[in-house]
Amino acid sequence: MKKMYWIVLVFIATIVAYIKPMLSVFLLSALLLGLIIKKQNEDDLF
Repeated sequence: MKKMYWIVLVFIATIVAYIKPMLSVFLLSALLLGLIIKKQNEDDLF
């Protein structure tokens, strides 16, 4: 289920990247920032 969510997310990101390159850069940086924050939160838990 989780993997399907990621496939859809990547698919949407690819379409957005094709239509609006600048927007995709912004979204990608936001996504990376979210992943970094999420990883730090997980590290704090353990």
